[in-house]
Amino acid sequence: MSIRILFKSPNYQGLTDNHSTILNQMKEEYMSRKFNEITAWGKGYLPEVYCNPKQKDLNKSRIISAANALPHKKLLKSVGGILHWLLQKIPTKNFTLHNMMNLPNILEKKLIEITDENSKIGVIQIDVEQMYTNLQHSKIKKSINWLLNRAKRYDKKRGNKHHTINISFNKPYIVRWGPAYGEGKTNLNLKLIEEIITYDLKHTYTTLGGKIYKQINGAPMGGLLSTNYANICCAYDENTFLKNNQNIAPHMLGIRQIDDAMIVISYPTNDTIKENNALQFLNNFTDSTNPIYKDGLTCKKQKINYDIANDTYNLNFIGTHIQIKGTGTNKPLIQMQCKNWSSLIQRGEQTFLRLIQPQSYTPSRIKNGTIIGEIVRHKYYTNNPTLLHTAICKLCLELLCLGYKKTYLYKLLLKIKYTYKWKFLKKVSQWLKNLPNTNLIPFSENIKYLSTYTEKHMEDDISTYAP
Repeated sequence: MSIRILFKSPNYQGLTDNHSTILNQMKEEYMSRKFNEITAWGKGYLPEVYCNPKQKDLNKSRIISAANALPHKKLLKSVGGILHWLLQKIPTKNFTLHNMMNLPNILEKKLIEITDENSKIGVIQIDVEQMYTNLQHSKIKKSINWLLNRAKRYDKKRGNKHHTINISFNKPYIVRWGPAYGEGKTNLNLKLIEEIITYDLKHTYTTLGGKIYKQINGAPMGGLLSTNYANICCAYDENTFLKNNQNIAPHMLGIRQIDDAMIVISYPTNDTIKENNALQFLNNFTDSTNPIYKDGLTCKKQKINYDIANDTYNLNFIGTHIQIKGTGTNKPLIQMQCKNWSSLIQRGEQTFLRLIQPQSYTPSRIKNGTIIGEIVRHKYYTNNPTLLHTAICKLCLELLCLGYKKTYLYKLLLKIKYTYKWKFLKKVSQWLKNLPNTNLIPFSENIKYLSTYTEKHMEDDISTYAP
């Protein structure tokens, strides 16, 4: 969808007013609501729209409306931090994954809870389509009210009759119940948070080529509170569904990262009624309807490979490969994806430009930091030593393909090993040292031979089973 087609949709309304007029109107209401007593109205301008290609399909783009320069961004950031904290801390039943590094532990723990030796599972992976665009303002307000009303029950701060919450200006953005009187803190009560959200939804503007558009439905991708709105609306629907379906809720686990979700449901092998209930639930997800997400939110099923020989479900989920056994007590296998692997072994080049070229003028500490960051993600997202070794070897091959020298990577791996005391890098370093040298330039011309070599010298790789 192009930008111009997007703005012809009924979700946007073209305006004839100029920037100054709209900003003055926003400021006037900001002052009348006395928000300036919380955070001053600063300098800034209306968001500008741009496109960001999707990694899954480079022919499609995300429409981003960058709101990082709004005059009242500090107030919105404080509200966003409090909403995130409330959704994480207030006990509710929902699928929200607050920290991606917790994925292996959450998945392992919940699978053990819902499976046993006599159970089977069904798995579905869904994408909530055009989530930000389809969020109705009435749904956002209803979901926010649900969360704030639940929060009131868990406010144990003595004398905090207005349910005030304070948040620090700077990282790590510490949030606590009760007012704070020192510098560097913002105090907001739950009623004020509702008013600020109403103000934010009323004044959602974006600009394109000098023209101004007002979003009358949905939340802009890039908005300072849009992620909060999406998570809380989905959490509200999930909590409602689980509360109203106690027959299957105890046997279900769900994990959702914004609009990507996976759901596993278990049932006894000798109970046809529970089996039919579970399969009916999974079959109720279609392109037009679904049993969980309401008020205009639609879902699209993602491909999952079921390997009959090994009785395993294999899926790609938020940058990882996941393999789950179809029967019995379950401990999943999780491995970080190498999204460029197919293009590397076929063409010797990256599809997704995610690593810095060695010829770049970027300082070495930043290049090294990017590589270290990749290894850290592999370390915390992969839950099996053998799969971790395989994934790091793939990363090394991708870096060699870009033009990094083998000796450079070998020394960097040893440095990381000694700095972080990660013993698993010793085996990877030895593998890299024994990797055949190539005299071909660029290295990508020899990638097919080396990929064959690594298949013979690396251990199992669950990515071969994934869709």
